Amino acid sequence: MSDSTISRVLLVGHCRPDQYMLRSAIEGIVKGAEIVVANDPESVGSAEADSLYLVNRVLDGAFPDTDGITLVERLAQAGGRAMLISNLPDKLAESESRGGLPGFGKSELRSDKMREALIGAMSTN
Repeated sequence: MSDSTISRVLLVGHCRPDQYMLRSAIEGIVKGAEIVVANDPESVGSAEADSLYLVNRVLDGAFPDTDGITLVERLAQAGGRAMLISNLPDKLAESESRGGLPGFGKSELRSDKMREALIGAMSTN
């Protein structure tokens, strides 16, 4: 991933067990990326060009709105790279239709689909 400018992955709105599973799976695919937990609007901040936002479909934490698709849309509109994490294909499609990158479900951790989604999202090409 040396040609990528993405240096940070934010796990947005995930519970602790899911944070652990996602972190472990991401570390196996994207070597050297900084992985940050963001469970409130302040931690998410504005869309940063060097970050990839992996947004839970239903946000855990201290968010005023629990709709992850709306957050993906907001980040995408601000120029950020954001994808929904959901096992529901219709929600993944809705997120993409609103500007999100192709996502994956937690049931697909360590799968080829997850690998392709992460590598594609972190590529600057």
